[in-house]
Amino acid sequence: SSIDSGLNSICTLIVMDLHRRFGIGKRWLASRLGKQPQDLSEVDELKLAQPLTLVIGVAPTVFSLFVARIADVFSIMVGVANTFRAPLLAVFLLGMLTRRTAAAAALAATVCGGLFTLGLTVANKLASTAAPFALAEIWNVVFGFAFTFILGYLLSFFLGRRKKTRELRGLVLGCGTLGQR
Repeated sequence: SSIDSGLNSICTLIVMDLHRRFGIGKRWLASRLGKQPQDLSEVDELKLAQPLTLVIGVAPTVFSLFVARIADVFSIMVGVANTFRAPLLAVFLLGMLTRRTAAAAALAATVCGGLFTLGLTVANKLASTAAPFALAEIWNVVFGFAFTFILGYLLSFFLGRRKKTRELRGLVLGCGTLGQR
């Protein structure tokens, strides 16, 4: 049940954000169903999501079979998860703790933080083979979080504006009771 909920979440994200919002694949799906793109319904989008779920489920499975031959799957999984976990935690906390954070700054910080954390992971793996010591994997999370949080906050001075308290009521610490708009 954990795996299928993750697959369904990914497919919903792709259909809602990429297909509906940006129109990616609309013409292809409409031509496949013999309809106009503006005539597509939610039922038609389900016909897109079902094979997409299969592809998203099979692709990591096949990938993991190849990776298992190369290295320890657990350490690779931890490295990949940490690459995304640290920047996401930083962006969540930026949104909850600061009044200034803008979407553009958060997105830029997430991308840069992910690349930074990935760089740390790769450098740490290379150092463990050539150097007498390497950092523990948890430090990648700590440094990736700090980098993303600081970068996101600094970018917010250039890419956003400070929002009024009434806009943030219930969303940001110090702007009313959290969770109540």
